[in-house]
Amino acid sequence: MRTNKMINILKSLITITLIALLFSACDSEPQVQVELQPFRNTNYPQYIHHRLIVTVLKDNLEIKDIVVNDKSEGCDHKGYINFSDSKVNKLPAILNSYQFMTITFLGCRVKKVDILTNQGDWSFEF
Repeated sequence: MRTNKMINILKSLITITLIALLFSACDSEPQVQVELQPFRNTNYPQYIHHRLIVTVLKDNLEIKDIVVNDKSEGCDHKGYINFSDSKVNKLPAILNSYQFMTITFLGCRVKKVDILTNQGDWSFEF
């Protein structure tokens, strides 16, 4: 009888642990905010360009890569990247809350952006 009670307690502990792990791994809220701003360059006013602003919402978030349009429309990594932290100059980059990066795309229509991080990956469509 005592053995059955111990087994039931162990089963309960294992179940609670598994549930806690599942909920901690299911952080579906993006840890980044993404804005897309169209603009016209005064040198080429006939073209609409895009500026992508990625703002980090959590400390020590490593942005490993940014994939634009599933790499299928020729815009991937054609942008000029500027970081709010002058010590950071390329990807991968570790940023803290409310630091941001701006990517300017000339001659590329941004429709989808995938942000790959050490805390998960998120997709944004425009």
